[in-house]
Amino acid sequence: ELQGVVVEQILRESSTATVLIDGHLVVDSTEGFVAGFPANQLDKIRLDAIVVLTARPDDVVERRIRKRADDNSTIDTRQGRIVLHESLTIQAALFYALQNESILEVVENVENELDKTVRQVIAKVASITPMNL
Repeated sequence: ELQGVVVEQILRESSTATVLIDGHLVVDSTEGFVAGFPANQLDKIRLDAIVVLTARPDDVVERRIRKRADDNSTIDTRQGRIVLHESLTIQAALFYALQNESILEVVENVENELDKTVRQVIAKVASITPMNL
């Protein structure tokens, strides 16, 4: 839901920079952590910035439990695994940002504060233009 709202607003308001907003740059699969967005695809885009959305581990656990109840999936709810996953996501985003000379921003997605999170992401993206690079 958050990604869709933010992307729609950014597409309406911005045409000066290419920004990736992604909460799943690294995916925790049954085989282990894997890339959620292939590096060769990111290279094609030539990103001006990457915005990583994070959340408190407690909030992630609650969301995963609700999701599991909705679709009977088996989702890892161990907080240590969630913290590791977030750390790997930020590290992967930093790697991509350094490789492409892009800006990296991290925004916390606070539970039940969708409007606030959207405003923060939009403010970060609005401040990013190719001239800032």
